[in-house]
Amino acid sequence: MDVRFHVEISGPAFDGRARQAVHDFLRAAEWDVAQQGETEVHRELDANLRNPTGNYQDHVTTERGGGGVMVWDQDIIYSFWLEGVPERRDRRHQFPGYHSFRDAAVALDRVAGPIAERTLVPYLARMQ
Repeated sequence: MDVRFHVEISGPAFDGRARQAVHDFLRAAEWDVAQQGETEVHRELDANLRNPTGNYQDHVTTERGGGGVMVWDQDIIYSFWLEGVPERRDRRHQFPGYHSFRDAAVALDRVAGPIAERTLVPYLARMQ
């Protein structure tokens, strides 16, 4: 007895579309979450800064780099003092810092999952 099979595989899982959709989704989700992180940092700054000039807020931005996405203040010279990082600020000053980035990260942790889920929807269609 001679048995032969002919198997033909096709579809997104086999032709690279699913892999590309996952890659694109991860990149988009990373960006969307980071954008919300920037919004959270600005919300913290708006709530905490006394007598803001706008200079520091103008330098808080979201950028791709270093293998990912980052929300940062473009290394404004007094950013460590504003954040309250003791290793970089003059210990003679008793200003504790606003912790805007740290507090924004805590807030972002609560919403990152739902943001990624919303971002996922159009990419799922590409995998069918």
